[in-house]
Amino acid sequence: MTLARYPNTGYMRIASVLDADGKPLTGDAATAEGKFVCDDPRPARWAGEKGIWLHGFWVYDWADVRIPLASADPAARTISLGPSPGRTYHLRSGRWFYAENVLPELDSPGEWYLERENGVLYFWLRTPVIGPSRRLRRSRPDPSK
Repeated sequence: MTLARYPNTGYMRIASVLDADGKPLTGDAATAEGKFVCDDPRPARWAGEKGIWLHGFWVYDWADVRIPLASADPAARTISLGPSPGRTYHLRSGRWFYAENVLPELDSPGEWYLERENGVLYFWLRTPVIGPSRRLRRSRPDPSK
């Protein structure tokens, strides 16, 4: 099973890394905001979505990291990883990444999405269910045992 992602194959790219004032940075840019312009307009659809993670090769081909998405600004086509106390993001223009756990991108059989806030798992079956449909229930372990 594949966690719902965009793009389904391949990657998006960082068009330019931005400083706190929105000015482009060059080279291996260190930024507390983790803000950049994306080369793909698709993240504009995700404004307000929760639980999205970005999996990218932010600086080097051999080092991949998953980072939660803080926000996407549709008007500016920017993505922000969001400030985190004591955290500095190292990003470089031209590097590649994809988004995962994106509900609006649950678009193929075998994909799933987890809404952690309410404990709901969305799953697109690879084959149709024959017969009565089934509803899964969430069970929680008894903390007293």
